Amino acid sequence: MLALAAIVLVSLLVRLAPLIRPGISWATKPDSIGYIHLANGLVAGCGFARAEFGHCLQAELVRTPGYPLFLAAFPSMRAALAVQAMLGAAGIFISALFAWRWIGITGAIIVAASLVLMFLP
Repeated sequence: MLALAAIVLVSLLVRLAPLIRPGISWATKPDSIGYIHLANGLVAGCGFARAEFGHCLQAELVRTPGYPLFLAAFPSMRAALAVQAMLGAAGIFISALFAWRWIGITGAIIVAASLVLMFLP
């Protein structure tokens, strides 16, 4: 059980480590910018549309609203990324507990380690 907890903790620390860096430019890939704009539109009262210069643009038809809603729920992008890191570590832990029940502790450790490697940022 200690090895499983260590793997989950390492996963959390690896996911939180980039938050030490200033700013968020390291976290914004071209597609991420679109989600951030949609989250800003939600906060500005534009619904699922971007807000630019105080005006609401046309509603988004390509992206689903889940991640923009997630981003809009937090006061900053850094807070959203921290919660996302914790949810990722929790997902690894839950998957490992499921594997432990059905396969055993060795299987749980293998599942947790493989998920950490698969979903590294």
